[in-house]
Amino acid sequence: MNKPDTKKPRRRYRLNVKKMAGALLTTALFAVVTVAAAIALKNAAEGEAALPAAGGLTVTRKVTASATSVIPPIDSEQAALAPGGELSGRLIVVDAGHGGFDPGTSGPSGVREDELNLAVAQYVQAELKSRGAQVIMTRNDGSAIGDSKSADMAARRRIIEQSGSDIVISIHMNSFEDDPGVSGPLTLFMAGSQRGKLLAQAVIDSLNAALGTDGSARARDDLIILKSGSQPCVLVECGYLSNREEEARLQQPDYQKKIARAICDGAGDFFSRQ
Repeated sequence: MNKPDTKKPRRRYRLNVKKMAGALLTTALFAVVTVAAAIALKNAAEGEAALPAAGGLTVTRKVTASATSVIPPIDSEQAALAPGGELSGRLIVVDAGHGGFDPGTSGPSGVREDELNLAVAQYVQAELKSRGAQVIMTRNDGSAIGDSKSADMAARRRIIEQSGSDIVISIHMNSFEDDPGVSGPLTLFMAGSQRGKLLAQAVIDSLNAALGTDGSARARDDLIILKSGSQPCVLVECGYLSNREEEARLQQPDYQKKIARAICDGAGDFFSRQ
């Protein structure tokens, strides 16, 4: 038997390795260049929009020009399913009703509605942020945001309409002196707004489950806050200050936090159904 020729196969093997290495290097370089180009185009297409907030402050929301972006932006349905929950990435206006010269209603103990509105609104703000939402507050302290009732409401309306927010949540306290026994939360939405109705129903359902109440969602067409902007808006009457027992509960931080969590749960439920 002749001795096999081992030199030629070895040369062929070395040649194949070189070709494979060259091909792999070319592929890797192409992938790096492609990714770098995509990132550069995406960054170039992104900007930031300034949004108004209480006290002359602004928040920024990133805006993506999808027409020139290699990586398309996440649409609203995808965002609702993104990690962090249905509220992650949402922009929400939280309005603490009344303030300053306009105290709203008051309870038997003398507590002012505007003070409780702000307390609950700030808990809502904190809860929303903890779930990944951006929040614009119409007011952050006990002051009004206008020097008259009409100026104050006009300023709130301007914030809502310029915000580009996904929804609006307005916090209030109720009162019914003719019957101090009436208690429980209530949500209001703009008459004719189907999405506003869905938001108000989701929030009241969540409040009822958390507080053990039987409140309802009702339509109104005479409230400036509800008529401001095109986004869904819910006005939450957290309870009745005219009811002594409920007034006492509404002043307790733990109860205020429970209300805030329920409102945020309801907002999350609303987005999950869109």
